[in-house]
Amino acid sequence: MVSLFAKSSFFVSTLYICLFQYLCVSSFFKTSAPFVVSTDANINEEAEALIKWKLSLDNQSQHFLSSWQLEGNRSSSDCSWLGVGCDESKRITHLNLSNSGLSGTLQNLSFSSFSNLVSIDFEYNYLYGDIPLSIYSLSKLTHLNLGDNRLTGFLSPAVANLSSLSYLNLSQNWLSGTIPREIGLMTGLSDVFIDTNLISGTIPKEIGNMKSLRMLALDDNTNLTGSIPSSIGNLTNLVGFSLSGTKIFGNIPTEIGKLSNLRQLTLDCNNLSGALPSLGNLTSLTVVSLAYNQLNGSLPSTMNNLTRLTNFQLAYNNFIGQLPDQICGGGLLMYFSAIENHFTGPIPTSLKNCSSIIRLRLEGNQLTGNLTEAFGVHPNLYYINLSGNKLEGEVSPKWGQCPNLTSLNISNNNLSGSIPPALGKGPQLHVLDLSLNYLTGNIPEELGSLKLLLKLMLSENQLSGEIPHIIRMLPDLESLDLATNNLRGSIPKELGGCSKMIQLNLENNKFEGSIPWEMTNMNSLENLDFSSNLLTGEIPPQLAKMKRLETLNLSHNNLSGFIPSEFDEMKSLTMVDISFNQLEGPIPNSKAFWAKKSTY
Repeated sequence: MVSLFAKSSFFVSTLYICLFQYLCVSSFFKTSAPFVVSTDANINEEAEALIKWKLSLDNQSQHFLSSWQLEGNRSSSDCSWLGVGCDESKRITHLNLSNSGLSGTLQNLSFSSFSNLVSIDFEYNYLYGDIPLSIYSLSKLTHLNLGDNRLTGFLSPAVANLSSLSYLNLSQNWLSGTIPREIGLMTGLSDVFIDTNLISGTIPKEIGNMKSLRMLALDDNTNLTGSIPSSIGNLTNLVGFSLSGTKIFGNIPTEIGKLSNLRQLTLDCNNLSGALPSLGNLTSLTVVSLAYNQLNGSLPSTMNNLTRLTNFQLAYNNFIGQLPDQICGGGLLMYFSAIENHFTGPIPTSLKNCSSIIRLRLEGNQLTGNLTEAFGVHPNLYYINLSGNKLEGEVSPKWGQCPNLTSLNISNNNLSGSIPPALGKGPQLHVLDLSLNYLTGNIPEELGSLKLLLKLMLSENQLSGEIPHIIRMLPDLESLDLATNNLRGSIPKELGGCSKMIQLNLENNKFEGSIPWEMTNMNSLENLDFSSNLLTGEIPPQLAKMKRLETLNLSHNNLSGFIPSEFDEMKSLTMVDISFNQLEGPIPNSKAFWAKKSTY
């Protein structure tokens, strides 16, 4: 009996133990069930939030997001949707829908449903309306790109809640309001693009606390005002700083000279004044744009230290003194403009062998010195304008050896000598302007080899001889200005072969003979000036065939006969001057002959 009782007791005990284990295991699964359901609920919430937003967009956008569909096994489907990226737990971490043509607002997208989101890229779409405040609750977000949309409203101070953010792009929208000073709390930000908006107010000094910044773009906010804060000097990691096209005024702070890693500095189109501080320590600079300001004084001599410059823009300021002699000392300079300043002295010597130069504009200064040997053969030179200076010497034949040169303008200087025939070897030359100098000799026939020439401007020199008949070999010529020289002979009928000519000015020379009727082949001609010559004979009635002619000046010649009645049909003609001739007969009924500016 004892043995049986013992066995029975063991059996009962074992039964109790098994029952207890069962209850424990059952209890475990009952208490664990809500955790599993919560995970599925979060995933469902994310998918449903995206579907809700999709349905708020226009039809074309919904069609583009056709892969966004709820399925039976929903927990795994949204990670394969277009533009959606997930982590291992199938939580959405990335939304990339850039350049997708989406149109609608962000108001119906519940950003608070995406607690694991680290990247949003909605750039290049048609999103409009305000930026929802819920977006600022994404504490894990590192990348926010809403650039190139139509977003309005303002940048909320709550942006500082994005404590993990390193990249912020809100450029090219319609955002207004001010830059919140709280942005200075975002010390992890490395790239900030708020350019091309409607931002107003000033740049907060707190921006100097963002010491991780590498790129800062605030340009093209036309209502942004105030001065550049001196705290900008704290941003020693800054690589690019763009502030063009605003109403920023005052001096450029000297602290900007501390930004030793800076490569691009664009401050053009503002109201900046005062002298340029030394940038000599910023030896990494490749782009410096200061054009269209009110800067004055001489350039610091330390500018010669910037040997990595590729683009240097100083146009439309009030600078004085000499240009940096070693501006192309590093042999990398491609674009250099100093238009309309008060620079004096010679052309920088480093430009002579600057083979990298593509575009050079120094017009409208008081530069002096001998131009003849100031430049060499530049294989990449595309455009050069040295007009409006006091340069002397002769036109170098080396210009004809620049294989890519399309425009050469050395007008309004003190150049002498003859036009070198070698200019006719410039295979790409479109514009040649040597006007307002003291050039002598004939017009070289070799210029007829410039098959791509559009404009030939040689006025107000002392050129002599006749117009080369080979000029007809310039089929694309649109503008020919030979006014105020000592040219003689007859007007070549071959000019009629220039059917694309728009402006033709031969005034104040010694041309004689009659006006060739072949000129009527110039169907595109709008302005014709043969005044102050020795022309004789009648006005060809065929001129009336020039249906686009707007101004006609034949004054101060020896023309005779009647004014062609065919001029009545010239509807485009607005001004006529045929005074100081020997014309007779009735005046045509064309309105141009009765305009206040017309003379007969």
